Amino acid sequence: MKAQEFVKQLLQIVSLKTTYLMGGFGCRLGLDWYSESYAWNAEHAAELNLLKNTDPITFGFDCVCLLKAVLFFGFEGDPNKEFGGSVYRADRDFTIQTMLDSCPDLTDKRWDEIEPGEFVWMNGHIGAYVGNGLCVEATPSWKSGVQLSALGNIGNVNGYPTRTWTKHGHSRFLEFDTVDWQKEYSALLDQYTALEKTRTAEKEAVQKTIDGLTRENTALTREVKEKSEALQIALRTHEEALSELNDKLLEEEEKTAVAQAEAKSAASEAQAAKQEVEKTKADFQGLIQFLQEENKKLEVKVEELEKELSSSGDGDTSDTEENYRKQVLDLKVQLEVNKKKYEETISLKEEIIANLKANTGDINGDGKVTFADVIELLLMVLKKKPNN
Repeated sequence: MKAQEFVKQLLQIVSLKTTYLMGGFGCRLGLDWYSESYAWNAEHAAELNLLKNTDPITFGFDCVCLLKAVLFFGFEGDPNKEFGGSVYRADRDFTIQTMLDSCPDLTDKRWDEIEPGEFVWMNGHIGAYVGNGLCVEATPSWKSGVQLSALGNIGNVNGYPTRTWTKHGHSRFLEFDTVDWQKEYSALLDQYTALEKTRTAEKEAVQKTIDGLTRENTALTREVKEKSEALQIALRTHEEALSELNDKLLEEEEKTAVAQAEAKSAASEAQAAKQEVEKTKADFQGLIQFLQEENKKLEVKVEELEKELSSSGDGDTSDTEENYRKQVLDLKVQLEVNKKKYEETISLKEEIIANLKANTGDINGDGKVTFADVIELLLMVLKKKPNN
């Protein structure tokens, strides 16, 4: 292959969408197989996955495989062909050292005499000089991929990263013309240089857009996070308020249950007290009836004794008469005692009825008529209750 054609194809690859891929000689990411076991590929798996099936397609190269793809494998840059048209040849799968061994004039001097198409080398890395102070290399540095860089051995080139190499030389795999083709080549290089600058500007514009979107996304994420935190705080506040209301509701339900139980107990106690009062009233009523009957009996006996006294004759002072008189007096005294008991019983009955009607059963003065009040009232009544 002529050096001019080699340089032209390298510049065409620079114009494609590429990335650094260890062992890659034109692999179409997402379509063609590549070894994921290489250390670099494994470490950058996430980045490589993002480049799969892009539009336009992304081709993968490493430094020495880039040179072999152009020189030996027939890479065409066709996105519709496996490996972009490259056909692997085991007999041409040379190492970097073999590629250097193909340069009989390999030197670290005469950098001002370097010609387009020469290999440039540094420890562990290889590229090719394409003229106008620029080299083409596949590297993970800078933009990662096949790119132009300034040959630092002869100076910097504005707008390009700079790399200083160790050696350069003419490879036997290339034909270098003795005629001067720099004029023709210079126009071609200017064309690809302009194209590279345009692609760089486009990438910068895209990156600027991505950065803007990233900032907007960051701001939106921050806003969403703040709103989420505010909603979480509000939710916790509502949950706490709901829990507090629930506790109060349970407390009120407990109070209501206790009040209902107390009311039920009070009703039961009131019923028992009512029955006791009714029994006491019945007892008083029986006592009153007994006293009434006893009074009538005494009155009858008094009348009988008075009649006997009147029929015994005037001036009779016998023992029988005296005995009758004594019995009459005793009966009258008993009659008076019974009358007094009767009156006390009637008064006590009326007092109890009046107290019940006036609802004055609150003996303790706490505003409630409890079972203890009823018992106290009954004890008071029983203390006042006259003996039969």
